[in-house]
Amino acid sequence: PVAASITHEARLLPPFDELLVGYRDRSATLDPQHGTLVVPGSNGMFNPILVIDHRVVGTWKRVLNQQSVTLTYYPFSSLTDQQAQQFMIYAQRYGQFLGKQVIVKTNN
Repeated sequence: PVAASITHEARLLPPFDELLVGYRDRSATLDPQHGTLVVPGSNGMFNPILVIDHRVVGTWKRVLNQQSVTLTYYPFSSLTDQQAQQFMIYAQRYGQFLGKQVIVKTNN
């Protein structure tokens, strides 16, 4: 058998993505101890999520202006170098999609 490799694939998902919203039990992708960081106030209002290797590892926000988009991410714990690299690759793709320069900040 071929061993599966970890790719550290990153995604920046919007607040109401079905990955979390569509399920009552979110433990397959979100550690329950971080639930209040994703849904502060437990009021049904979700923050955008950072997903790496199919697990929610933080939240993020964006600020748009005419020339750039600033992405600030809030990891639940420090990202590995490989995870941070995958996040940067995805952030650049996001900027290309918007046609804007990307500025990345972290708040960890």
